[in-house]
Amino acid sequence: MSELLHLLVSEIHENPNAVRQVDRTAQYYRELVDSVRSNGVLSPITVRKLDEGYAILGGLHRFTAARECGHKTIPAHVISLAEGDDVTIQLTENIQRTDMKPVEVSKALDKMLRQDPYLTIPKLAGQLHKSKTWVAQRMNLIKLTDQIQKLVDEGKIIIANAYALSKLPEEDQPDFLDRAITMNPGEFCPMAEAYAKTARYGNREGGPVTEEQFTPVAFLQDLGAIKREMANPKVGPYLCSELETPADGFALAIKWVLHMDSKSVEVQKSKNVQHERKIQAEKANLNT
Repeated sequence: MSELLHLLVSEIHENPNAVRQVDRTAQYYRELVDSVRSNGVLSPITVRKLDEGYAILGGLHRFTAARECGHKTIPAHVISLAEGDDVTIQLTENIQRTDMKPVEVSKALDKMLRQDPYLTIPKLAGQLHKSKTWVAQRMNLIKLTDQIQKLVDEGKIIIANAYALSKLPEEDQPDFLDRAITMNPGEFCPMAEAYAKTARYGNREGGPVTEEQFTPVAFLQDLGAIKREMANPKVGPYLCSELETPADGFALAIKWVLHMDSKSVEVQKSKNVQHERKIQAEKANLNT
């Protein structure tokens, strides 16, 4: 049950369990302030009744903008709920917002699970109307180093690559950082998954992957590259020069599409060696 009222801004308190913080310098917030100054708060905020005053559940940015503009009152939906439910309400309201940062969501999910020992990932997914996979992947972002979490929230690492990077041991994540930033998910995710698997089962001998340890990973060719090859074959004649049967040719074409032909593997291997040399050089510079 909720009740729509116009409340005094002075009676409303920021929620200590807020899942988001207000960035007063962000462009979207400055635009919100301009809108509130010109038109007022058009969409009511959501609050919970306290013994003294009200706590914000949803609409912190609107409330902050109204206070900054000097408004004395603000429209608000007043709802009744148990204190432990406030994070769920906030997260459910904010989860669909495009300006909520990925790691903000992850930390809010973690907070909800820690507050309620009986709350499981499947139950939480049901409350948020999300899949269990979505919740589990978001939770994994907390495993990233602080520096990488910041890059994810800044949009410098796309979310698919961030999920893959979070599966790596924390000490190995910086070694894959530049690839997570520059590679597309089709290329980066299989590579990170393969490395995470070797780390998980203790097959690494320690240190970076060397040329001898290199294992190629399968990922799809860019559609544009396939169309260019179909229109003007260049790779095919080169790869097929030593084939004996049409079946061998078909198998080789499949390998090329997955970057697993000999030429593509050599390119992967070369990139891997160059990357490891770069990392070692950077480490050497730090130690001098």
